Amino acid sequence: MRNIRLFAVLGTLNCAVACGDIAGPEIAERYVLRSIDGDPLPAVFRDGDFATLSIIADTLFLAVDGTGYEVQLLESISKADGQSHAYSSVSDLEYTVTDGNISVAYECPDMASCIAPPHMVGAITITGIVFDVALGRVPLQFERLDND
Repeated sequence: MRNIRLFAVLGTLNCAVACGDIAGPEIAERYVLRSIDGDPLPAVFRDGDFATLSIIADTLFLAVDGTGYEVQLLESISKADGQSHAYSSVSDLEYTVTDGNISVAYECPDMASCIAPPHMVGAITITGIVFDVALGRVPLQFERLDND
């Protein structure tokens, strides 16, 4: 049953991106997360006291104006009862690039209490981005996708 739920969420997530439901500036670069601390996806991102959060799929979309968004498929497993919950997340972000380094700040919703940025810091490589600072396990190895 878990695989069916993940497949359904992934299908909805793919359509949201491909079908144009996510509006915004024209995207210049796309990056797909390939590994977390050397572990290929799906992989544990954070192992907390109450739950373990794994990333099933993750794509960064970066526009030339310094904005973008991240689309993730996540799975949270409760440590109390072992229940699994798969869900998708779309997060708006702003980024800056200086001397081959990238800094990412996620938008904080109104009335929310958020961790101060930057939320991810890394280096742009020939093949993608490696984030060595994030809100979970690092490094995060993103691969650049060819723009069609």
